Amino acid sequence: MPALGFQAWYEARHSEAAYAAIERIPRTDWAAYLSWFKNFLNITPRYATRVDRIEPADGHFRLHLRTPTGDAIETARKIILATGFSGAGGKYVPEVLTQNLSATRYAHTEDAIDFAALRGKTVGVIGAAASAFDAAGVALEHGAETVHLFARRDTIAATPITRSRGFPGAYDNYHSLPDADRWHQAIRFQRAGSTQPRTRSSGP
Repeated sequence: MPALGFQAWYEARHSEAAYAAIERIPRTDWAAYLSWFKNFLNITPRYATRVDRIEPADGHFRLHLRTPTGDAIETARKIILATGFSGAGGKYVPEVLTQNLSATRYAHTEDAIDFAALRGKTVGVIGAAASAFDAAGVALEHGAETVHLFARRDTIAATPITRSRGFPGAYDNYHSLPDADRWHQAIRFQRAGSTQPRTRSSGP
């Protein structure tokens, strides 16, 4: 529902030009939008609730929940798993680093990195997607001598394949595609890889 999306909400409050100037949504604006979305649709989030098991049952799902007041079972026709990075297995640091280096010599981009401590040093970044480029850029901004990015791909992903889902026709009707087509698209997106973040021009 585009009319309830962040873009429509932000433009209604700050103008289309203000939205066009955003490179990444500020954290506080995103929190304000979610609060508005919750109140406007009269949604009541339940916190401190854990989903222990999802059980298919006669065309719907049973959710086995662990709540502050005890265990419960609820039913749903559809489920959206919005678990973020942790839902993909969590952060991973190769054993060649964890077994051979002190924990002070490496960090994951999910960690709170002390970039100021990298001033004057040579830094290696494993990966070449958005978070890798972000970390490399911030390290250089904090005075790192050099930063080297290491990637398994022969070339850096340059075509934002996943953005094809952002067009209204594709976005609004994606759910109606056959499972096989959506699975094919997911494999295609994975193989293409994610692109590096846009850089801001500092002018001439």
